[in-house]
Amino acid sequence: FTCYPNPFTREVNLHFKEPTTSSRVEVINTLGQRVFEYNIESAGTSPIPLNLEGLRAGYYVMKVSTKKSVGSCKLVKY
Repeated sequence: FTCYPNPFTREVNLHFKEPTTSSRVEVINTLGQRVFEYNIESAGTSPIPLNLEGLRAGYYVMKVSTKKSVGSCKLVKY
């Protein structure tokens, strides 16, 4: 998966390279606290917009878990 834009101000797009089901998205701050959580029942290859406007400016890690794998990407919010 990819996540963009980075850095962001309001929204991050999550883009899966292949269709997926039962995915879980977590955004974790630098203190290790989960500050955002989203479950995706089914996703194609179109970008999924995630509204992260409520987060404070700073550094985050987005963790995405699917049935096949777990991945992460670093995010910066202005």
